[in-house]
Amino acid sequence: MKPLSGNGILLGEPLALKLITKFVIGSIPENQDVVLHPIAFAGWIGYLVTSMNLLPIGQMDGGHVVTALYPSFSRPVAVMSLAGLFLLGIFQWPGWIVWGGINAVLGVFHPPIGMGAPLRPRDYLMGFITLMVLMLSFTPQPIII
Repeated sequence: MKPLSGNGILLGEPLALKLITKFVIGSIPENQDVVLHPIAFAGWIGYLVTSMNLLPIGQMDGGHVVTALYPSFSRPVAVMSLAGLFLLGIFQWPGWIVWGGINAVLGVFHPPIGMGAPLRPRDYLMGFITLMVLMLSFTPQPIII
């Protein structure tokens, strides 16, 4: 996808936005783009911020979820996620390098948690839903200039 006039900014499309566009507008011809209303643009920003927060790294909400559900698995997931951010920054969008650097400074690992009541099936369901929200809101290349 590239700007039609040669200049401008294109926004990456998270899967949720693609599904909404398909439902509301239908098929979009190859040579055309959708111009977002300011409220839709605010929603797009919400998708971006949500996906950044749900990354399974350290103190991000995604890090809390992975640590709560699978404490012994959270460190390798955090390290792979941080490495993935830097790779995305190299190959997709340089902003991911900045976000990876911020997460590296804040700390990749989640602090130890106390053992509370055992998790219920609905807790695992909520973790799965959180993972689905991450998958629906994430876009590897949010801004294309």
